[in-house]
Amino acid sequence: MNLTDSEWRALVYVASSQGFSAPHLRLEEGEEALVMEADDIEGLRSALGKALEARDVEAIKTPGGELAYDTIQIVRHVLRSEGVRLARSSA
Repeated sequence: MNLTDSEWRALVYVASSQGFSAPHLRLEEGEEALVMEADDIEGLRSALGKALEARDVEAIKTPGGELAYDTIQIVRHVLRSEGVRLARSSA
């Protein structure tokens, strides 16, 4: 799955609105990859699940607009995979 930097920031924003805090998961300029620890993966999955369960647009809203429900579902599915690693695309 490919996410843009803005989509990733939106996911972290939505998760933080549900109580998830992991500022170290931000891919900063110049970083190419980020390996997620098991606690981060489960915390992010759980927070995104809470946002979806709310079934409220406000729960998945970011300053730039609404984050797609399907995007959140797909990311939650990918987070179930072994050895999750986030990588910045070269594009």
